[in-house]
Amino acid sequence: MERLFKRLPASRIRTDHVTAKEKWLGYLIGPAGALLLNAVLATYLNVYYTDVLNLTPLWGGLFLTIFPIISKVIDAITNIVMGQIIDRTRTKEGKARPWLLLSAPLITVTAILLFTVPNASDTVKAIWVMISYNLFHRLPR
Repeated sequence: MERLFKRLPASRIRTDHVTAKEKWLGYLIGPAGALLLNAVLATYLNVYYTDVLNLTPLWGGLFLTIFPIISKVIDAITNIVMGQIIDRTRTKEGKARPWLLLSAPLITVTAILLFTVPNASDTVKAIWVMISYNLFHRLPR
């Protein structure tokens, strides 16, 4: 695992003092992309699942009811696991930064996967939706 983090870009921060430029970039502009993507997905993803993929009648209408419940259970488990992984991470960049840098390109890929559902049976679509949704929403931001 440590070899993986050696390939990540090193921090440009050299002092403990955080400048105004770093605050704007790190706390406003940086997270804005993730927040914008979450807002778009929150408003459009359910419409996409019901109107475009027509998953409403799947499993007698239970898929879109059970799917969020299962996702929350997965979320609870993965939050605990990822918290333990971050606590055990030791790099000169800190505990969480390497994971955040690693998650940036993965969020882009998983966001694309949310809308590239294969044209297959409803069961394959449901599995694809479950996996891509949970991958997108479980990556650290």
